[in-house]
Amino acid sequence: MKSICILPCLALLLVCSLIACSDSDPAVQTAHQELMDLHDETMKLMSPAKKSIKSLKDIDQPSDAQLQALESLTEAEDQMWNWMHTWEKPHADLPVIDKLAHYELWHEKMQLIDEEMRDALAKAEQYVQ
Repeated sequence: MKSICILPCLALLLVCSLIACSDSDPAVQTAHQELMDLHDETMKLMSPAKKSIKSLKDIDQPSDAQLQALESLTEAEDQMWNWMHTWEKPHADLPVIDKLAHYELWHEKMQLIDEEMRDALAKAEQYVQ
């Protein structure tokens, strides 16, 4: 009987903890969502990038242009991985203006990675099927 009562209490505690940890400022929520949307769109490019990298590596005697395309694509992929490994949400105790600046900085970084990934994929596209 006690276990039946404990489970709903634990679930309620978890929900309350999640609500308390979330940022309630609408501007911060919007900035976070915009950053995550851009990240998700850029992530969709990772699979085509990986396939293009493999195809470029499989070329027996690559031209300088093909090697450059491979290098650009590999660098863009590395930057994406680096972004994902270093990204952190701003600390909860920061003022809203600092949280927004944090999101703006990380959004700019992701925007650059997105552009580099798209450019590198476009260059590689002419050499891979």
